[in-house]
Amino acid sequence: MTTYNDYRKHYGMKKKTSFKDLVGDKNTELAQKMQEVYGDIDSVEWFVGIWAEDYDEKTNIMGGLLINMVANDAFTQILTNPLLSKQVFNKDTFSKEGFAIIKETSKVSDIIGRNSGIKNDVAVTFNLKASRRTAKVRVRRRDKATDTPIPCVPLQTANAK
Repeated sequence: MTTYNDYRKHYGMKKKTSFKDLVGDKNTELAQKMQEVYGDIDSVEWFVGIWAEDYDEKTNIMGGLLINMVANDAFTQILTNPLLSKQVFNKDTFSKEGFAIIKETSKVSDIIGRNSGIKNDVAVTFNLKASRRTAKVRVRRRDKATDTPIPCVPLQTANAK
């Protein structure tokens, strides 16, 4: 496996130039230990580097290289995922009921509505509050008969770490 900095270069990111640059200003002890172990920033293995990389906890949940790698994986997988292949995604692969549910699902609100029991039109919003590191999913709906909004209902609170 190639080094952490080689992966940064591959993803079009600037290489880290020092251990302090990698771990941030506040973590001098870690920077010193890494200097002792590796000697040169270009010797840091990818796996060690992605977990040592500093990031802003108010806006991110991981370092920049890992964010780029996860995003790249997510967007390339959607195009190459075998479930999207005609040989795998067909009526012979799923139960009749499961295939019908998949075919009828076209938006996130379909999934929320199906799993929450809310059957009216549903609008889904996601809120990430960086200061508390919690994600809240809220559902808004409209009464079909009167076309009036029904108050926002907290559906779920999940730890966003």
